[in-house]
Amino acid sequence: HIVYVGGVSSIHAPKSFYQYMQLHDTIKSITEQKIHFHVYYSPTQNEDLSDYAELAESNPYFHWHEPVPQIQLIRDISRFHFGIVPFFKEEMGSISPDKFYASTSLKLFNYLEAGIPVIMSRDLGHKAMIVRKYNLGFSVNREELGSMKNRILGMDYPSLVDSVIKGRE
Repeated sequence: HIVYVGGVSSIHAPKSFYQYMQLHDTIKSITEQKIHFHVYYSPTQNEDLSDYAELAESNPYFHWHEPVPQIQLIRDISRFHFGIVPFFKEEMGSISPDKFYASTSLKLFNYLEAGIPVIMSRDLGHKAMIVRKYNLGFSVNREELGSMKNRILGMDYPSLVDSVIKGRE
């Protein structure tokens, strides 16, 4: 089970700005491998996200969760195997390349606090470097997203979780 927490955008939103937050391609890549994918969207969002709820009704591997308070989020996501940050350069739209490379994200810290390894976009340079340096998970490019099941199954998962706990401290 892989979890994503944070902002999402409807497939109907303008791609020029919101494409990186339109998770439909990511959902398809992950669930086609028969991996369960969970999304907890941000409680501050006020746009119509019914396309995700509809997708959850038709895809048994996709799970759409209502937002929860930050204090509850860590407990809820700690039951999953991996957290993911699936933002890729080709989808960044109007975001500056420097911001994209060096920005920080609460997602990474939520996953670490929950004690789950991270799947990080390789394009998020600084965060991907942190994940690799401290063995907190692994990084992928957009193409590798659709074939990561074998990579996951070949990992020493308990050792990876131990690294996450150690790295979190």
